[in-house]
Amino acid sequence: IDAARSVDVPMGEFWMHEKYDYETAVSAAHLYGRPVVSAEAFTANPDINFKGHPATLKKAGDKAWTLGLNEFMFHRFAHQANTHVMPGMTMSQWGSHIDRTQTWWNTAGKLWFEYLQRGQYLLQKGIPVRDLLVFVGDGAPANPVSRRSLKDLPTEISFDSCNPHALINRVSVKDGKLRLPNGVQYDALALRNTANMTMSTLQKLDQLSSGGAVLIGTKPKTLAGYGTSSKDRATFKRLVEKIWTRPTTYHASDWTSIFKKHDIEPSPTTSGRKHLDFIHKKIDETDL
Repeated sequence: IDAARSVDVPMGEFWMHEKYDYETAVSAAHLYGRPVVSAEAFTANPDINFKGHPATLKKAGDKAWTLGLNEFMFHRFAHQANTHVMPGMTMSQWGSHIDRTQTWWNTAGKLWFEYLQRGQYLLQKGIPVRDLLVFVGDGAPANPVSRRSLKDLPTEISFDSCNPHALINRVSVKDGKLRLPNGVQYDALALRNTANMTMSTLQKLDQLSSGGAVLIGTKPKTLAGYGTSSKDRATFKRLVEKIWTRPTTYHASDWTSIFKKHDIEPSPTTSGRKHLDFIHKKIDETDL
């Protein structure tokens, strides 16, 4: 995430085999106000090659949209110099083959491209609507948090991972909500990897919790860094006790009871099935 904040267009990738690498790009884009989140798209093993077509590709693309990716860089679109040979050259064994000599190009191609164009135009607009911000900790590397590591987190709860730089420099609190300068807001802050914590991070947590922010995570044990004084360590211990005795700070991630207590509800909710993949954007007063 620290690296991704320095780029204009953060980028992930996804494969036609339920393999999605998106967390860093999506979280960095939301944290630092990047509207476009690109992806190497529809990459495939040899079992796809020229056998892929819009009906098989659409499902993977839709899933990528719900994860927060909103610009597809086709893998692959090769130059086909000889249009009298169809379907043309491969890129060795890799990729879904998306180019003008494909058998579906002049039939299903146009409608699918119009669908992608419209969907991505909309998904690059507005403000992401998210529920939870997850701090990744002060250690290195600052990898994003995976959903499977957030035990028992309801599947309909959306979240972004947050690095120390964004937490300290871009997150504020208003009316108990965590807010970013680009308009994204979160209902609560979950803390990961808290055993060692810097004074800067702890002071920021104190500021946020004093403003009514909901914090969920275990107490830090030691002050991170070299050459810390006894005075620094005493201040650290005092701040930890201060934060973790506030009524909006929780040691354990009993998500259901915490969310219920603070009227935190996922948006949207679904009925009739356990979970529906979705992405939620706010465009002015319109929910998309």
